[in-house]
Order: sequence, then C-alpha cells, then structure tokens
Amino acid sequence: MTVQAFSRKPLRVNWGEGSVARLAEELDRVGSRRPMVVCTPSVARNGDLLHLIERSARRALSGVVSDVRPHSPIETVRMVAGRLASADSVVVVGGGSAIVTARAANILCCEGGDVEMLATRRDTGGGLTSPRLTARKLPMVIVPTTPTTAAPKAGAAVTRQGAASRLALFDPAARARCVIIDPELTAGAPVTVTRDAALNALVMAFEGLTTRRRNLFADAALGHAARQLPARIGMLATRPNDSALRVELALLAVLVGDGTDSSGGGLTAALSHSVGHRVQAHNGVVDALLLPHVLRLVTRRDPSALASIAELLAVVPMDVTQAVEEILAPLSKLRTLRELGVLEDDLPLLVGAAMDDFASRGATFRVEDRDVERLLKEAL
Repeated sequence: MTVQAFSRKPLRVNWGEGSVARLAEELDRVGSRRPMVVCTPSVARNGDLLHLIERSARRALSGVVSDVRPHSPIETVRMVAGRLASADSVVVVGGGSAIVTARAANILCCEGGDVEMLATRRDTGGGLTSPRLTARKLPMVIVPTTPTTAAPKAGAAVTRQGAASRLALFDPAARARCVIIDPELTAGAPVTVTRDAALNALVMAFEGLTTRRRNLFADAALGHAARQLPARIGMLATRPNDSALRVELALLAVLVGDGTDSSGGGLTAALSHSVGHRVQAHNGVVDALLLPHVLRLVTRRDPSALASIAELLAVVPMDVTQAVEEILAPLSKLRTLRELGVLEDDLPLLVGAAMDDFASRGATFRVEDRDVERLLKEAL
C-alpha cells in the first residue's frame, strides 16, 4: 500500500449573527495593532460596513485599500503589497478577488523581489514547480461577503494585461488564520454574484472528487458540499435575501475551499481560469459550462476517476456526465463558450494558458494539448 499523509493548518471559522464582533479577539490572538483592510470597491462605498469592521476591530486601522479588481491584475497586487508594508495584519472584506489579491500582495510584500520570480514556473524537464517561500507572512483574517472557496486556501494567482496565462503563487504561510461569516456582511452582495460564487464552489466540489490527489478527508468535505449546494443555490431564486441561506452557502464554500486545497484542482479549474480572464467572466459561470465537457474527457481517458461522484449520485461512472449536467442545467443558463464571447481564434491561447495552469496537472491521466483543444471546440 502506498503511504499517504494528510495535514491541515488549524483554521478558526466563526459564523452567525454578530460574529464579526469576534474580529477584535482574532486580531488580539495574532498580536495585531495595525490591521490593514483590503476590500472591494462595493464594500468601500458602503460606509456602514467599513464602520462596522473598524468598530469590531476595536483599534485604529493602518488603512483601507479598496481598488481591488476581478482576476487580481498584477498592477493591483503590487499596489496593495506596497500598502501592506505599514501593517502588521490583513483583514480582507469581500469575495474571491479581494481575498486572492490580498494573499498575493501579502506574499509579495513579505518575500520582496518580483512576482515572476515567486511564481510557479516550468523546470528544465518541462514540469511545473513552485519555489519555496520562507519569509514570515502577515496574519490574515477573512470576512467573506460571498460564498467564495478562496478563504481557506494557500494559493493565489495574478493576471497580466495581454497575457493569457496567470502567475500562480503558493505559500502555506499565507493561509488565513480565521474566517468570519456574518450575515450583515453577506447581505449586500448581489444575488447573481452570490449564485455564481456558489456555482463555482459546486463545480469545484465535483471536480475535487476526481483528482489524483483526492483523499478520504477531502472526499468527506467535498461530498457533503456537493450534496447540499444544488438545492441551496436553487433556493436563491425565491429567497434572495435569506441571510441564513447566504451564510450556509458561504460555509459550504469554505468546506470546498478546504477540501480542494488538499485534493487539488483539475482541468475545469485550469480552463475556467484561462477563459474567465480572457473574457472577464465569473469563474462560476465558466465552470458550470465546462465541467460536463471535462467529465466526458475523463470518461474516455480514466472512468475510474469518476467513482466517487458516481457513488455520490447513485449512478454508474459512465452516466456521471449526464447526471451532473442535469444538476447544473437549472442553475446556469449558458451552454456555449460563444455566448461568453469566446471565438475560435482564441482557442490556441486558451489551450496554452490552461496547460500552463498548475490545476491542469490534477487529472489522473496525462492531459495533452489536443485533449484541451478538442474539449474547447466541443464547448464552443
């Protein structure tokens, strides 16, 4: 039997009405006197939310950085990294873009140097390798406003204008010390943003059950989330302002983020990163469109990788794709990449970017360029 191992850095999660009041306790725990808030512009425009964060911190803020943009552009990450130099902790308020930007900026601020030198790169053998990052990082407390999977993760990715591929950063020391899910903070996100983020969590849960790094602990978290998320995402249509529902979705997304931090991503994640950056679409929408196509590829190349999903959905592996399509169909209306603005001329760039994405190595079989090209043509 092959020796396997599992480890998880302790993560505290506080949730429920009034849980944001725990922020002061969490900042005391990490010894922070000068926290910097990194948030989305929408959070910054809501003066009541920022006042709530400052009041809950019970100490003066080092500052507020709010000009965070989707897909974490490198210019934004560098700007945030410069601002973090005056802080001793980071409080992130927002969704996945704010969290990923803050994590990448934290790494850049503490490690110094250039982002390209800190990022995952190809080694002499053509494989992807991540440099070991050893500097101590600023403690991070995350207050999500959407059901994002980014909160408990160790990775971040930076995009560059004109480049199809992303720069991926991986540093376990940059994981959050605490996640606080308060209904007052999740209430303001538009229902479409909440739905798309939850959809991203659902797709990641399914794909995490197929990867070569999947394990007992990840399967438990991802399987539970995959069972619970479809019905709860559907409830948003009739209960868009249900605070308990939004908190539950955010908790399930944390489970998925933690599970996939262990199991790793797969080809859907790699393609979604590439396509989403190219057409500036939310990863959840792209994920839901692409997952069935990826599952068809898995069915052709290694149907045994579908065993966990098959058991979860009570079908045989050969029927997994159809079962997942039936789950996703009422949750996302887009069916083709053309509806997102992807053109056939874009495919070579998207293939290259996906193959350079670390998540593409998560499949149980060797993914070739021709596999990705065929998949994207089918999805057009």
